[in-house]
Amino acid sequence: MKRLSLLALIAITLTSCSSLASSIFNDSSSSSSIESSSSTSSVSSIESSVTSASSSASEIFSSIESSSSISSSEISSSSISSSSSEIVIPPVNPNIIFTEMNTGTSFANRALEISNIGDEDASLDHFKVHVYRNWSEEYTETIPLDGYEIKAHSCFIIAYSMAKQEILDKANLVTDQYLNDGTFPVSLSFYDEVVDTIGHIGYVYDFAKAAVLVRLKEYFKQKKSFDEFEWIRYPVNSLSTLGNYEVVDQETLLDGPKLSEEFFNRPYCNNATNGNGGVMEVTYQYNIDGDTTKFNFGYEYSEYDISGSLSMRYYGINTPEIAHGSGEEADPYGDEAKAFTTRMLNNAKHFLVQSVCDYSLHETYGRMLGYVWISSKDNPTINDYQLLNFLIIKNGFSRPGFIDRQASYNSLMTHEGVSYVEYLYYANTYAEKLGINIHSK
Repeated sequence: MKRLSLLALIAITLTSCSSLASSIFNDSSSSSSIESSSSTSSVSSIESSVTSASSSASEIFSSIESSSSISSSEISSSSISSSSSEIVIPPVNPNIIFTEMNTGTSFANRALEISNIGDEDASLDHFKVHVYRNWSEEYTETIPLDGYEIKAHSCFIIAYSMAKQEILDKANLVTDQYLNDGTFPVSLSFYDEVVDTIGHIGYVYDFAKAAVLVRLKEYFKQKKSFDEFEWIRYPVNSLSTLGNYEVVDQETLLDGPKLSEEFFNRPYCNNATNGNGGVMEVTYQYNIDGDTTKFNFGYEYSEYDISGSLSMRYYGINTPEIAHGSGEEADPYGDEAKAFTTRMLNNAKHFLVQSVCDYSLHETYGRMLGYVWISSKDNPTINDYQLLNFLIIKNGFSRPGFIDRQASYNSLMTHEGVSYVEYLYYANTYAEKLGINIHSK
């Protein structure tokens, strides 16, 4: 419209100039009284006027082209600005976190749990799960979560497509992109920005191989770095926690395992070879070192050559050695470990020993092998007993030793569903984090 108006103005201007020139020439021809010199002057004036008019038209055309050019530039710039403007990324929902990695003994049985710990339903749009295989610092597989949502205080299960039916029945998303045997780290990303991780990106190790790794309630928050202290293992192939983040808390884990009534109803052993996970009361005689104590076993199991005064080696630990003869030196913290165990025994009033279920009653040197429970109460209840094996590790005098975490004979567990062995490992992580005794610099 603007261009048409300007063209109309030019046309009017040129018409006016033409009319003016015509009028002047006509007047000059009809008037006999005008002198020749005056006529010449008038013609010059007319030429000047026409030239001026022509110049004005040229300027107007230039103005139109310039105006048209600027307008196009402005339109083009506006379009570019619109197309290249930055996408406004909303803040990530902090209530969307990893809560479990479940990897069974079978290669195919694997699942990943994401939870919404908030009070409102949450969309998973723009969230992705990334897997980092073979030491890669860049993700090798991607599982987009667009189009899904998680109800408040609920879980979202991602299952591998070849997993067993019990896992698939719990799944919200089934994919063949979850290629992870529990040794590869994973991340939860929002707009491709990592917000939560399990495992250390760029590393491959058995942090969740053949294990059910569950996040503790105290650490329900997004975190870009992985810390094993914030997670606990449940028994391999267990599905009791999948789809349910109501799990054991850290306070319970640091208090140590508790005995179950069923262990009092089991026999200590069924033969002279293997234990049955049962408990029996013994009498404390004296302590030998950090992980070996002399107890009187009585005569209840004398038919299996378990009677009288016997040395008991604590299962799952291996404290530093003390000096066993003149000229020998104790290992660092060997004497301190013995002093700690002796003090705990001397302060106790009741003693129980527990055999390892379906495992040898004796260790390499013929000593009895098992768990030792103590209580300082005069009339203790089941919950009053503490596992001395656990306390020795928790106080930094041993690491877990001679243990196969996946072995069926390590199936003794508390009512929370966590095995004794995993309590020992968690105690070790705690002592390492504090840097105490054998973990000190």
